[in-house]
Amino acid sequence: MYGIGSEPRPQSRTSTRVLRVLALCGVIGWILFIALRIHAEPPPGSPSPRELALAYESALNSGHADQVAPLLGEPVVGNADVAEYLVGQPHEGRWHVAVVDLDGATFLAVNDDRGLVVHLPTTSVDGHWQVNPLVSPR
Repeated sequence: MYGIGSEPRPQSRTSTRVLRVLALCGVIGWILFIALRIHAEPPPGSPSPRELALAYESALNSGHADQVAPLLGEPVVGNADVAEYLVGQPHEGRWHVAVVDLDGATFLAVNDDRGLVVHLPTTSVDGHWQVNPLVSPR
């Protein structure tokens, strides 16, 4: 036991001290890596309605739900089940998506080769546009 009035504490070895410093630097480096990785993650959605339309059309035509999910806005933000449902619809041909302004609101007009058109409302949060997959009555 090392305390007052007892024998002096032995000197730490340099190698032990170096290992402690390296372990501490490794932990700090790992925390910084994770923080920077989270910060660099792009926000969901697209920076403009036009880019949202292109991304949504590409995702629907590719049939990949993981590409559709980040484009979904309120009330089903990023819901993987809704994305699976949207890309799993039986359909032949290609989907076509265009931006439409109706009464000052921005919609995505989704249509197919047969002429079926559905207007989906869009939302903008912090400058990033997302689509609401619930059909609008307009």
